[in-house]
Amino acid sequence: MPGFNPELFAAMADMIYKKGGFDINQLKSQEARSVMAETARIINSGVSSSLPEDCPDALRYALENNAFIFSGFKTFHSMREIGLSMVTDRGTVKQYEDFKKDVQRINAHYNTNYLHAEYYHAVGSAQMAARWNEYAKDGDRYDLQYRTAGDSHVREEHRLLDGITLPVYDPFWDKYFPPNGWGCRCEAVQVRKGKYPLSDSADSMRKGDNITAGVKQQMFRFNPGKTLKLFPPKHPYYKVPNEVKKVLNERSASYERNYKKYLELLHDNDYTDVTFDAATGGLKATHRRHNFDRNKGWYERSIQNVGYKNGHSVVLGEEPQDIYKQRSCEGHWDNRLFEVAGAETASPNNIRNALKHCASKPDTAIAILFFPNNNFSVENFLAGYAKYEGLKKTSQYKEFELIYCIQGEEIVQIKKPS
Repeated sequence: MPGFNPELFAAMADMIYKKGGFDINQLKSQEARSVMAETARIINSGVSSSLPEDCPDALRYALENNAFIFSGFKTFHSMREIGLSMVTDRGTVKQYEDFKKDVQRINAHYNTNYLHAEYYHAVGSAQMAARWNEYAKDGDRYDLQYRTAGDSHVREEHRLLDGITLPVYDPFWDKYFPPNGWGCRCEAVQVRKGKYPLSDSADSMRKGDNITAGVKQQMFRFNPGKTLKLFPPKHPYYKVPNEVKKVLNERSASYERNYKKYLELLHDNDYTDVTFDAATGGLKATHRRHNFDRNKGWYERSIQNVGYKNGHSVVLGEEPQDIYKQRSCEGHWDNRLFEVAGAETASPNNIRNALKHCASKPDTAIAILFFPNNNFSVENFLAGYAKYEGLKKTSQYKEFELIYCIQGEEIVQIKKPS
């Protein structure tokens, strides 16, 4: 299993500490998104290695999307625990050094112990989901037989299911198609009809119910191939306040939109470098008639990669050269037209001028400021933005929906004009 980057978790914890505690809006922060992406990356690495090369796109997408969703809910619980760990038994905020020790403990729980089990469960679920997909194609031509790994490590309750043989459409497989617990290595295999006597369906179901009677085991009563999910739909991570569901559902909706756009552009000969990131939900693509500036074209490529790695859709569009005086935007950032401007000196005047450049394209909804010399500062940005605001009621001003500041490989500032 790939290792989890502890620096990302520490950065998220520092953000919570500096804010004085955890609140749900922090799920939208760059720090939280990075932890979610790291979790999804690790789980999906197991999924990718487990699925056959000819796995249908719909199945692969559904499983990767489930890992993406799971990572968001898991991150919420770890953030909530971080927030609770800040406070002493007396209700005072802990000293930072004591807080850091708690964070290391929480990180070990979530991103070593728990993630290890989750990773290997995802591997097993992906393998069995792919098998179910193949079994479903054959319909009832074969029966299915439950088999354990057959060694001394098999848990006794799973051994009770070993050898159960039933038709593929029997309801037993809706609940007890493997894996049936953390670390479960059981499988269901196709067997020729008539080679083995059929088990009693009701008795088999009772056995399954008995071995999963515990509260922690009941959640595994699902079929990953039928539900197209790696993790149980009733996993405790999914028990969250409605406000959390709203934030994470918005994130999931963005993932789905970007994936649909990815499939659309993947089959469009006008676009190249069409790529989707299953860990972040990011999408990037470039129109073949996009014009990169000879000297500064790397600005566009840089911001495209940063946006893509942070879960945004960044499509560099067509820029026709044969239409008189047409001033085209660079393309679409999350389906809204955007323009890029370099802020090389990063002085307030330079930032104002960069915003003026973005405003010179009348259709610009999102302004992207790129700082190629790694000299961004919040103070200078706000001063430059104030200077730009001074241009209101002139032809040089346009109110943007959003302003992103990008430096290196990070989005360092997001401004939503009020």
